[in-house]
Amino acid sequence: MKAFIFFGFILVSAYCGCQDINPYTCTFNGKKLYGKVKVVNSGEDLKVRIVGSSEDISIIKTERDPAKCGEWKFVESSEDFKVRFVTSGEDIKIRYTTGESKINNASSNEYKREIDKSNCTFHGIPLKGKVKVVTSFPDIKVKLVGNFEDISVKVVANFPDHCGEWQFVENFPDFTIQYVTDFPDIKIKFVENFPGVK
Repeated sequence: MKAFIFFGFILVSAYCGCQDINPYTCTFNGKKLYGKVKVVNSGEDLKVRIVGSSEDISIIKTERDPAKCGEWKFVESSEDFKVRFVTSGEDIKIRYTTGESKINNASSNEYKREIDKSNCTFHGIPLKGKVKVVTSFPDIKVKLVGNFEDISVKVVANFPDHCGEWQFVENFPDFTIQYVTDFPDIKIKFVENFPGVK
């Protein structure tokens, strides 16, 4: 079995004032907070309020393809997500910046990186299923280890229905991973038998 290790952008961990923003994947309730954005009056993915301070995330407007957390390119079609600007009842508060985009670290409550052993999940992501390897903005950053793993992973060709069973795919993954050597979310070990959370 070959394991391909990719090195790419590592999202810097942060603290989060809004518990629904995941600073590790730059998402809000599963919706990514970077990409091509269409402004709409209804049917939005996110309700957004623009503020001058105490933002949940600072946003950089860009004309190039957005590739980093908080980079937004406003478009009329082929959007990644839709936003509606509101003055109250927002999902997130944003502030435009020309500097570096970042998630607000005003809160003292760290967004904890934990595996739920009883449900075999990481931040609500089931650690089983179809997996795609990416080089940036993964759902989970993983480090391959020989021992002291968080989860033992068995690669299967079909029906990855049990904890630790992963089927690698190129399309329609259940979640994405990025191989890293430093600052992983979880450590994995590939096994032939007995996959699961340790």
